[in-house]
Amino acid sequence: MNLKLSVSNQNEANIMVLVFLIGVLEALEKGIISIDGSQDYIFTPYSIRVLNEKGIDKRIIEIIEHGCELEDIQSLLPDKVGEKIKSLKSAAEEQLKSVRQFEKNYEVKKWFDEE
Repeated sequence: MNLKLSVSNQNEANIMVLVFLIGVLEALEKGIISIDGSQDYIFTPYSIRVLNEKGIDKRIIEIIEHGCELEDIQSLLPDKVGEKIKSLKSAAEEQLKSVRQFEKNYEVKKWFDEE
């Protein structure tokens, strides 16, 4: 299976990454996925490199970089992991609030591409 997501401009790319990031953090917060699982989705140096190359906002990249530290926090200060996840989620939510929302002339077919 090959599923591709696409956006037509930088603002939409930032929104898509933030929505995905908030979802991963919410799942982490609720214990639905593990920190290892979150690393499979977004919290990796590879993700950071690709998102940097695509021009994702540096503030979003910074949140993801801090998410890469969750495994270290879990091993060194396990009682602080929940607090850090909440902090990252709050930062992502605030960033999403500050991003200009979708325009009425939305050109992408709901981000899903068919091929």
